[in-house]
Amino acid sequence: MKLKRRFMLAVMIAASMMGVCAQMGLATSKDAPPDDMPGRRVGAGVRQPDNACIGAAQPQVAIIPMSNLGTTSQAQPTLLFYIPAINSERTLEFVLRDENDQEIYDKTVPATDESGIIRLDIFGEEAPSLEIGKNYHWYFSVICNPSDRSQDISSHGWIRRAETGAAVAISSTTDPLDAARSYAEAGLWLDALAQLDSLRRTQPASLEVARLWEEWLLLPTLDLASITQAATIPSPFSPPITNSQN
Repeated sequence: MKLKRRFMLAVMIAASMMGVCAQMGLATSKDAPPDDMPGRRVGAGVRQPDNACIGAAQPQVAIIPMSNLGTTSQAQPTLLFYIPAINSERTLEFVLRDENDQEIYDKTVPATDESGIIRLDIFGEEAPSLEIGKNYHWYFSVICNPSDRSQDISSHGWIRRAETGAAVAISSTTDPLDAARSYAEAGLWLDALAQLDSLRRTQPASLEVARLWEEWLLLPTLDLASITQAATIPSPFSPPITNSQN
């Protein structure tokens, strides 16, 4: 099974497009970002699944910059994904590898038959603490057929943990919406999106939160217009968000 999965991951990387023209900041730029990484934000498979795995037209999407690299200040960050309704008999898998391509984290959970945006928190005693300045390669897969992993519907991208100086100052901000904006301005997109996602869950009636979410997903940096209206749903990977976690 491990050999099959490693073969699949190698095929995915070889098939990925490089040189995406977007930037990591908030402003628009015609230049390709210096941190473009091989990856695939939209889920796809090497082979067509031979069973009813995902019936929706909108595939899974990793909510990360177009460069395929998400920057964070957190040792155990949060990723966001849009997932379509999936046959509940299937499973979801998240794998994280270090710069030496060594697997350091692997979590598999039952799929959900709801479509929407989920959180994937890399947390807990079994989860690694990311090192500052290092790149980590993640893989998110819908396992449609455990006996034939070439039928997985997968996306993959990168995480880099940045220096925490600016983040410490941001985290002391009393207003969580201002903190989200400050993370984005600092280029810490994983932190910014996770913060705003928390507000979407705890303040669902906030027009300002909804406006900023849509505004960000339409930026050239993210370019995720297809999921601006997607609702948040409970995540099989993460505990529920409460007001005290804001």
